[in-house]
Amino acid sequence: MTGIARIGAAIVLGAGAFWPPARAQEASPPANLIDAYFAEFWKAEGVTPGPAADDYAFFRRLTLDVYGRLPSPEEIRSFAADRDPDKRARAAGRMLASDESAEFFADVWLDALIDHDVTNQDFARADLGPLRAWVRRCFHEDTPYDRVVRSLLSDRGPRREKPAVNFSLKHLGSDPLPVKLAVMSARLFLGKDIRCAQCHDDPFQSTTQEEFWGFTAFFRPLQNAGDLVERTSVPRREPRDDFHEMPLAPRFFDGREPESGRRLGEALADFTLTTRDHACSKAFVNRAWKHFFGRWLMPVSTGARDRRHPDLAERLALDFEKNGWSPRRLMRAILESKAYGVSSAGASELRDKYAIGPLKAMGSIQYFKVFQDVFDLYEAHKKAWEKDVLENENAGPQFKDPEVMRLLFYKWSQELLLPKGRDPEETAASGTPRMAMRLMNNQSIQSMVNSQWGLLKRILRKKFTPEDRIEEMFLAMIGRRPESDEKHRYVRYVKGQFIDKMAYEDVFWMLLNSAEFLFNH
Repeated sequence: MTGIARIGAAIVLGAGAFWPPARAQEASPPANLIDAYFAEFWKAEGVTPGPAADDYAFFRRLTLDVYGRLPSPEEIRSFAADRDPDKRARAAGRMLASDESAEFFADVWLDALIDHDVTNQDFARADLGPLRAWVRRCFHEDTPYDRVVRSLLSDRGPRREKPAVNFSLKHLGSDPLPVKLAVMSARLFLGKDIRCAQCHDDPFQSTTQEEFWGFTAFFRPLQNAGDLVERTSVPRREPRDDFHEMPLAPRFFDGREPESGRRLGEALADFTLTTRDHACSKAFVNRAWKHFFGRWLMPVSTGARDRRHPDLAERLALDFEKNGWSPRRLMRAILESKAYGVSSAGASELRDKYAIGPLKAMGSIQYFKVFQDVFDLYEAHKKAWEKDVLENENAGPQFKDPEVMRLLFYKWSQELLLPKGRDPEETAASGTPRMAMRLMNNQSIQSMVNSQWGLLKRILRKKFTPEDRIEEMFLAMIGRRPESDEKHRYVRYVKGQFIDKMAYEDVFWMLLNSAEFLFNH
């Protein structure tokens, strides 16, 4: 299939058919650990991995995964022109240590902490601005992950002085039984889906109903009193306790119980970080892998039976703990591995074995950042927020915190990309009719293209020949140069139109709605 046919046919709806089937001195990351595992795995499976992705595909993939945005044409040309054989590893290390990376991963991790949703009631319960600022600082300073988990589970006190408490405040709600907070803590910090065990023993996750309520009891003393308070005593029975007959004494999943007189949050953090199966470190490894590869290393949902790589998760988790729980070091290991650099082309039935996962649609955070860049909307959004919120006398201080401004925009982006009912934790490997209708028939987007906002306007001002303009559009939108037949056809199309401005709008619109734009390949 020629490049022009691929682009022309690959609207968002047909994404599945787009590609051919297929701190101080930082310690050296264990990329070889990942490479060694897959060398053994590929040999056992009789699989020859695909070739390495070319510089254009790799750099677009890396930039989207680490910065959450598309690379500029200038960045792409500079990377492609670099002849250093270690340039990919150097780029990964430099980008992970940057402020821009810390900003992006703060948004990604905050999105997980708030369960991918935020409401007006949430802003009344918690101060999400200080929480985001704290998460950003943790990524920027490469704070050991065990310290992050300990703060999220055991910190108590004022929501601004102890920003990690806002995770608990967000999920406490008004229910006397803190089920949502227990479910979120198990999912994020232990990699356990315990939802079904609330009502019955879960045969898939091997979690009993008694274990569910024993774990939930760790959170029962917590109270949202404007700040997070851990009461020293909790009534044995509360209004909804008659819904079940489970004991309410705190007990961890492996049977450990807190020592008498010790704060439950401290005991819970200790238990979470010291399980025999290294559940906490494996949960973070699993989530990091999912971010970069589009698939989990281990199943995370009740009833999941698909094939994963739990042995690799175990090896990475042990290495993660041994080397100080450094998120940056782990992510460098993934980005420098051969598996991450494999081309996305190849037989689709082998994709599982290549480990690169399905083609990943941009997440809601990535899409919004890209959308803002394409149409130069950051200042416009900021001004609208300032007018609607900062000038509103009834808006509380938590709404006026600039740290939370983007949370509201990301929610819009999520509603645009995800069909109702789809799990935000899922990686979309193909488009949907709803997505195609919302994007392709979006009059606001169409009007911005017609008005030549942002990227298109800059390209037409900077480049003067049709050949240069087409190449710049391809680099800016899909991260590569057009193939010769693509360039010939698009140049011929532009030159054949009476009003070339409208012709460039057509090309821009087509690229904007292609799967090659929306999917990280």
